[in-house]
Amino acid sequence: MIRPSADRHAAGSRGAWGLGLCLGLGLCLGTFGLGTSGLLAQEDPAVPAPPPNDPLVVKPTTVSGNFDAALLMVRLARLDLAKYYLSQVLELSTGDEDLMALREAHGTGVFLELSRLKELNPPAEELMNRVNEAVRHQVEQPGYVEGLIRQLSGSAREHAQALAELQHLGSAAVPAILKNLQGELNTGREVLTVTLKQLGDEAVAPLVGALTSPDAAIREVAASVLGQIGSDAEALWLWAPAFGADQPRSVQAAARTSLARLIYGDSRLAARVTADGASTRLLTEATKYLQGTIKWAPLLEDENEVSVWTWSNDAGTVVSHVVPKPQASVYLAERLAREAALLAPDSEQPPVVLLAALLTRAVDQNQWKMPLPIGPASPLDLAVRIGPDLVQRVLSYGLDHQLPAVALGSLQALALNGSTARIADQTGRIPVLEALEMTDPRVQFAAATTILSWDPVKPFRGSRRVVEILIRALNSEKNLTSVVIDPNTSRALETGTLFGQLGYLPKLAGTGQEGFALAAERGDVRLAVLHPNVIRWELSQTVANLRADARTANLPVVIYGPQSIHHKVDRLTSEYRNVVFVAEGSRAGEIGRELRPFLVQLNPPAVSSEEQAAQMKTAAGWLRRIAVRNVSDVFDLEPGLATLIQAAGRPEVAEDALIALGAIGRVDVQQELLSIATSMVVPVELRHLAASQLAFHIQRFGLLLKPDIAAKLPRYVETEGDPQVKLALESVIGALKPNAAAARKQILEFPASPAPLGGSGSSSGLLQ
Repeated sequence: MIRPSADRHAAGSRGAWGLGLCLGLGLCLGTFGLGTSGLLAQEDPAVPAPPPNDPLVVKPTTVSGNFDAALLMVRLARLDLAKYYLSQVLELSTGDEDLMALREAHGTGVFLELSRLKELNPPAEELMNRVNEAVRHQVEQPGYVEGLIRQLSGSAREHAQALAELQHLGSAAVPAILKNLQGELNTGREVLTVTLKQLGDEAVAPLVGALTSPDAAIREVAASVLGQIGSDAEALWLWAPAFGADQPRSVQAAARTSLARLIYGDSRLAARVTADGASTRLLTEATKYLQGTIKWAPLLEDENEVSVWTWSNDAGTVVSHVVPKPQASVYLAERLAREAALLAPDSEQPPVVLLAALLTRAVDQNQWKMPLPIGPASPLDLAVRIGPDLVQRVLSYGLDHQLPAVALGSLQALALNGSTARIADQTGRIPVLEALEMTDPRVQFAAATTILSWDPVKPFRGSRRVVEILIRALNSEKNLTSVVIDPNTSRALETGTLFGQLGYLPKLAGTGQEGFALAAERGDVRLAVLHPNVIRWELSQTVANLRADARTANLPVVIYGPQSIHHKVDRLTSEYRNVVFVAEGSRAGEIGRELRPFLVQLNPPAVSSEEQAAQMKTAAGWLRRIAVRNVSDVFDLEPGLATLIQAAGRPEVAEDALIALGAIGRVDVQQELLSIATSMVVPVELRHLAASQLAFHIQRFGLLLKPDIAAKLPRYVETEGDPQVKLALESVIGALKPNAAAARKQILEFPASPAPLGGSGSSSGLLQ
């Protein structure tokens, strides 16, 4: 049975567990040498009329006839005609009966294979979905599958008919069979076990899910059948049933026998099967799942979704979950880590991998937004409770295997239960400092804020990098940005306009070096667009440098040029991650259709504009706190002077930027503060703050303003109309500490009081 999903997935197939099979009538995808990448394919409009040169003299008029014609045209490599005949199938089929007849005649795999040929879509995909729906309707009929199971105990003819239909149902038949293994339908356990074997490949994935059933009898049957219909890949899931201390002997014996059959090809060699190294093997595979490097079945390599079968106590059997590959991988990694812990109760590594999987799940569930949710049942609370030592090991695991979600979760926990002791060692490995250099920008920012949350008061390795990360986050705009690198200015403007229409505000660079500098310095760059003729550096060198620097290592790179040079950049797109070629288009929509699939598959997803805005405000707040705490010997803010001056002009972060500037003893700071304080276009509140900061700065670092500018201060005071700003400017003059004579003169020039306070104003007389 093929279950519907967003990207045409064969639910319940062995591929969900790393296995492969080739389905249906020789229609494997490589048969005709047709490209099936799918990522950049777009749906073509339905074919309104038959294409020319149809070799069929007599045209089919039935559903089955048109489907047979479509298959024939595929064999003849006439995909235009195959698409037409599939459209006719859709038009002629009026109910589930027609679709079920096609499925019974041709099997399930052929529909999936047709849908994977982009030249046949959308009709092929729609047909597959309709067949899925028809099967679902049939399975959902009350008592339908149960009736087939009862029929297995009937006459030989009834048994054969029931078995044939159960085989057609494939994985959809397994839940009901498992649920009735105890004989409630008067069908013996032995008959049902044999039936599971006869379902073959389609039963593998559900049976792997059944290995977690609380019913030992079901686990025993699942383990036994997997050894007979599975392959080497199924051995991974049999180690825990074979050697888990919580498993009864019957389950252990069945699992060990199956392992012997799968590993050695002989069930009689069960005694040779031992648990040595099994836990390590499970953890290795769990790590591959978390990394996204697990080898899926060939049938599923290009699919975005897979089916994962789990045991449901409510249903009393296994259920299927069609989910994106990353979510499936995290679940399977967690299961493997738990089973590894059972096999090696004294090992310290399984809990590390398990917590890594739990944190990854939490990050994904929170859609990569920080901070993670808290609560008694949250992985974050668990990480905080277990203390910083183990969490630091989880962070190291995440760094070693390039798992940004693991690093993010563990850094948030360390911010709550860690301290400066984590960065005190100046010689050994310091994971949180390593995280400052991880390629994911979210992790870099999380590492910087984690360190800052510990309030360090002594210099440490990496303190400069912390400020760099904050400044880069502050050096952003509300919109996401693209860096367009092209030596031809007019062409760069045209390209920038097109990508700007896609939501990426363009910043232009004439050389590879200039473009790299822009991408490295700014925190809002989400796309680098390179023309193939880029100079200083040339194309391959620019791409290599973008990938070599931690600040740009994950930045998506688009090589944008004429279709004729596509083959010349194939090496770059295959050698480097997140590099794609997009053919020049005259409209943004055309570019977007090619670019969108590439951006969607990025993992982790790119930082959104909302996340970037939040990071910008957070960075400004931390820079302000650094200035207030007066720890310039730990965190030197001077390298961020230009960015802070620029930020002082942005209302959302201006206040924090002005206060942070107060910690930098440069003449540029006093000039900027005076400029803001005396500007008539800046809000009064910010002018007041700038004037106060200027007075503070003069007291701390002395008067750095040029004499001619400082001489204008009294005039600024005289012309200022707002009382609060006027007072703040007067504090600037006070900070200059005028000499005694000047002070005496100002005091004496102050207007005399006209009368005492509290009098009635009467002129009649004398003191009473």
